[in-house]
Amino acid sequence: MTREAFARRQARLLVFLVLAGLVADAAWWWISGSRSEAEHRLLPGRSAARFALGGGEVRRHRFLLDAGDYAEVRVEQEGIDVELVVLAPGGAEVVRTDSPSGARGLEEVAVVAPAPGAYLLEVHAPMGSGSGTYSLSYLGPRPAGADDRRRAEALELLSRGEGLRLEHELEAAEQLFDRAVATFVALGDRRRSATTRLRLLRCAQARGDLERALDLGGQALRDLEPVENPELRAAALAQMGLVAFELERLPDAVAAWREALELRGRLEDREGQARLFHNLGHAYQLLGRSQAALDAYVAALDRRGASDTRGRAETLHNLGSLEVDLGEDERGSRRLEQAAALWRDLGDELGEARTLDRLGLVELGAGRAEAAASRFERALELRRRAAAGRSGALDTTAVSLANLGLARRHQGRLAEAEVLGRAALERFVAAGDGLAEARVRDNLGHLERVLGRPRAALAEHLRGFELYRGLEDVAGESSALAGVAFDRRALGETAAALEAIEASLERFETRRDELAAAFARRSLLASLEDRFGLAVELYLGRAREEPSGPWALEALATNERARARGLLEALVAPPPTEPSADLSRVESEAGLAASLSAAVARRTEILNRPVRDDRVVELAETAVVELSQRLDELRGELRRERGVGPRASAPLAARELVRWLKDDELLLEYRLGREESVLWALRRDGSGSRLEVHRLPGESTLVPLARRAHRLLARSRHRETRGALASVLCELSSTLLSPVAEELGNRTLVVAAGGALELLPFAALPDPRFPGPCIAAPPLVTTQPVVASPSLSVRRAVAERPRRPTSPSLAVVADPDFGGRARELSRLPGSRREALALAEMSPGPPLIALGGGAREAIFTGGGLDTFRWLHLATHARIDDRHPELSALELAGGGGEDGRLRLYEIAGLELGAELVTLAACRSGLGEEVRGEGLVGLRGAFLEAGARRVLTSLWDVSDDATAELMRQFYRFLWRDGLEPEEALRRAQANCLATSNRQAPFYWAAFVLSG
Repeated sequence: MTREAFARRQARLLVFLVLAGLVADAAWWWISGSRSEAEHRLLPGRSAARFALGGGEVRRHRFLLDAGDYAEVRVEQEGIDVELVVLAPGGAEVVRTDSPSGARGLEEVAVVAPAPGAYLLEVHAPMGSGSGTYSLSYLGPRPAGADDRRRAEALELLSRGEGLRLEHELEAAEQLFDRAVATFVALGDRRRSATTRLRLLRCAQARGDLERALDLGGQALRDLEPVENPELRAAALAQMGLVAFELERLPDAVAAWREALELRGRLEDREGQARLFHNLGHAYQLLGRSQAALDAYVAALDRRGASDTRGRAETLHNLGSLEVDLGEDERGSRRLEQAAALWRDLGDELGEARTLDRLGLVELGAGRAEAAASRFERALELRRRAAAGRSGALDTTAVSLANLGLARRHQGRLAEAEVLGRAALERFVAAGDGLAEARVRDNLGHLERVLGRPRAALAEHLRGFELYRGLEDVAGESSALAGVAFDRRALGETAAALEAIEASLERFETRRDELAAAFARRSLLASLEDRFGLAVELYLGRAREEPSGPWALEALATNERARARGLLEALVAPPPTEPSADLSRVESEAGLAASLSAAVARRTEILNRPVRDDRVVELAETAVVELSQRLDELRGELRRERGVGPRASAPLAARELVRWLKDDELLLEYRLGREESVLWALRRDGSGSRLEVHRLPGESTLVPLARRAHRLLARSRHRETRGALASVLCELSSTLLSPVAEELGNRTLVVAAGGALELLPFAALPDPRFPGPCIAAPPLVTTQPVVASPSLSVRRAVAERPRRPTSPSLAVVADPDFGGRARELSRLPGSRREALALAEMSPGPPLIALGGGAREAIFTGGGLDTFRWLHLATHARIDDRHPELSALELAGGGGEDGRLRLYEIAGLELGAELVTLAACRSGLGEEVRGEGLVGLRGAFLEAGARRVLTSLWDVSDDATAELMRQFYRFLWRDGLEPEEALRRAQANCLATSNRQAPFYWAAFVLSG
């Protein structure tokens, strides 16, 4: 890649490196500043007190000199980068200086007095900067010796050279700096020679002589080796990082910035750290290290001062954009909205347009084309106004033209979309902007396909792919290859389309591997659901062409790749006590978990106030989300340190699928699609395996049906709902089960439902084999067991996970005393009776925790680790928006808030064969495309449980108690497998005259 291409790439990413403290081009800022009337007198041999200074302000210090006297003034900066100006008694400027040290460290000025009198030192703060302080040391006066005069002359050369540099007279400036360096070297003044070399570095960098700039930086660092000056060393490293960045030597840039960051940390320089973290975030993005970039931007934002409006806007824009790229649209949009508001406050039209364009893309991704178009139109207006209002300003309208064309395509205004897209493409090609050209070609390719021109679409996508590949943009390559696959399919080239989509998915896996945070990987998976769908369709197309080939099984394996990957990865991780884990990071994990618990308690307290301030609620919500995601990221990093990344948990290959079914089982795996859904029915027996594939209606039919059935089932004890419920259950049975009626036999059904279908208890669906009308058919529970499974790959991971030694005993936690929460949480007396009855049946010595003893400490203290059976009878709090905050309600007190949350459950170490959550709605959670319902079930599987029994709606206390007594009797007394024990208990309940409604027996679903 050429240097010019790389520079354009930086611009395309729309990331401005914030270098206010490094560049120090502040001379023009002070002109409009106000001069303070107060003056301070400098006395020989005395240091002055610390002075406060804000942006645009000037402080004046007077000192007396005789003709020929030499004097130095040294200024220690703290949080503000100042410029020093010395005025002679008549007001003439003697010298002006601003060192490269930034907002901390030393500024100095020296003068040999041409005449006697009162000299004035002015300390200027740049207009628009924040506030800070400085202190003064006055060295002198003394009669000037030969070295003093040479030193003062060299410092004057620095001053004159800096003025020339600011006027872009670079060669003249370098000549003066070279003379100054020679003098400082002769005087043995290594600190000043280093400072001067850094000025030369900037000149070389501005001229594009980057190799010389790097060499000068190295010389400056060598000058500083014997000098204790961490501020100047940090400034040198930061500047060398910028040069390495321009040279495309990203690892070198990162190394320099990391070393500078360490120095800034020792100096407690948060502003300097903020700039370095921001720059590191940019470098990590270009290196494809998304997780590291996220962490760097968050750290930069944390260190940005409240007055650093521009810096905050830049970091918020970059962080929000990256989060959106990783699928965190809601979180990223909040950051971008904040950035847009800051740009408006600054009056920065291009900055605001840049962020509005990004927000428009988020709107477009969410299917809100009108809102997106409005954002893009406003951005285009701002870009045109900025270009018109500034002579020679870069025309950036191509960006908004391209985006608006994309919005028009989604609005169905295809002719306008093509005109806008072609206009943008012409501008990007003329500018040599390869990445922007690739993106526009990607969009134009989709447009050409919609217009019925697949050959033209293919040409655009292939050209885009070549551009992306030249830029080493893996995400772009994946997108372009997906476009190629869609085009090839439209042309009837199935084999070539399959090759392209597999290449696209392989690049997606590469990108996903780098992410430590589970939420980021989960969101990325959800965002690419259409690509997995295309791969499935292409394999099924090959299956129609070659029925004897492996293609239907490959389609099923591809579907497995798109299911429950987050849970699968969590299940293959070694336990948290793995010796290779960094103990300091394990301690950090505990600290973050404690901070998150405190933030959640604060959020709960705010939500329970009689009068709530929406802004306070939003801040509390934001704190909780950020802490929970930081904990998620840290746990992902710990897994990596133990050698477990996403690739270590690869889904099952096609040839392995059948192995994870028993001979008496039938897998029913569903895939919901927009136009059509798919059902695979896979079984094996002594003679081999059999796989059937069936086409089902699309999401628009199945999802509303499943949701309606769930609502009616939860209310089915009311007689007036039963007619409507029977009708919807019959329709679902006909759609979901009738295609495989002949395969059902007496087999255990392993149902991998996915999406909204996970809301259905399949055991409640009418048996499709019933010869009479469906409304009279018995439910499946009367004939065969049903087990829910996120995927066969998850099933494999659960089976292969190392088992902890357990005793054949039951631990039961029931009827907690909710104390002050009793107004919102009713006691569960039936669960107490249930607990005592189960304890009497336990095959080993039971543990019983009731009332005030049903506390978090029972779980977090390791008291349940060795029990084979765990029965938890209490309320569940399901947070559909933030599933990591879902919780089991327990007794409070003793410093505990009484809520065992999902992220705490996932961190437990259990060896249970079965965990029963006899709680209301314990099987629900956030519905994440590709991942399924994210909630308590997955957390207990992650914690080590082999199987989990959960409920899909608010259950009856008494009916549940009786159902559980029968379930455990079949399990322990008769030695049945859990799925058969559950089936018989539910069938018995169904046979009871006053418990026939599905409300009483169908809520509980066994998973694992």
